[in-house]
Amino acid sequence: MKLIKVPDAIEVKVERPDGRKFERTLTFVDFVRESVENCETFARGLKNVRKADRILRAVESLDGQSALKIESEDFEALKDAVDKMGWLPAVARRLLPFYEAIESAEDSH
Repeated sequence: MKLIKVPDAIEVKVERPDGRKFERTLTFVDFVRESVENCETFARGLKNVRKADRILRAVESLDGQSALKIESEDFEALKDAVDKMGWLPAVARRLLPFYEAIESAEDSH
């Protein structure tokens, strides 16, 4: 079991190379949801679909809690999904607190 401390929401304001602006407040829940929902691995096979469902249910039920408790196997899948997520480089840099929260997850009993 892993425990991830949930960081505060992040205000992201970036101008894209084509001049369009990306402005959005992202929560840790948004970060996890978008990473999982955009990872093709979670669409391959019932085991992976269930894993995605467990991760999303856990994160969506946080409701103001300061930490996410997740099974170690699901945690490894979440780390993989986060690593594969294709944020714009300028956006990804601003999301470092979310990446670091996952990276610094602690073992929990």
